[in-house]
Amino acid sequence: MRKKDKSEAIVPLRQSAREQILVYLERRRSQREALTDDTPLFLSYDLRSPGHRLGYQGIYYFTKIRLGEATEIQNLTPHRFRHTYASELVELGIDTLLARALTGHKSEKVFQRYIEGKRLAAAEEAFFRAIEVESAEG
Repeated sequence: MRKKDKSEAIVPLRQSAREQILVYLERRRSQREALTDDTPLFLSYDLRSPGHRLGYQGIYYFTKIRLGEATEIQNLTPHRFRHTYASELVELGIDTLLARALTGHKSEKVFQRYIEGKRLAAAEEAFFRAIEVESAEG
């Protein structure tokens, strides 16, 4: 995948996601689309640029309007996925240096802002677990 600054990024995908992408590509092939290594993975269906590479505005629209409405999640944006991904990596116990490499964060300070909410929630959860144990022992 290419990032905004045109540099390359590796995007690890679960097996189930890879399988769904293969199904999607097979459907495109069945519609007689010739796929090459240079063919965009996701296409725009906008009336002004159908069949072109799906850009940020298309992703934003799909996430905010279509996916947000379907899931009833308020203020859903593509950027929220990055926050969630960063938080989940840390929650899984992945070192922040490795997590930053996966999320594309160059700055530790910025990355820490991304995961602040998860850290606070984890601290609160640990506190309540500790007082439950203390109550049970006391």
